Amino acid sequence: MKAKKNPPHHSAKSSKRVKSGSKGAATAPIAPDPRFVSDLVTRGDAAEPTADGKLPLEATYAVTERNPDGTVKSVRAVRKKLF
Repeated sequence: MKAKKNPPHHSAKSSKRVKSGSKGAATAPIAPDPRFVSDLVTRGDAAEPTADGKLPLEATYAVTERNPDGTVKSVRAVRKKLF
């Protein structure tokens, strides 16, 4: 009885992983959905940094940009919530 050979796609030598993206390629930031940003502000998950650059403990996003009318335009994730 002969041992079965593994198909080539199972061989360690032939399996190469393709990395997504490329190093050094600059991508334009994606504009956040206005609904997502307004929900963050409503829930208190987004806040303005204080004068010394600190955020309240309950905030997970920092407000980075405001619209001319004062509404929040963009935020930046700064920490994860630990429940």
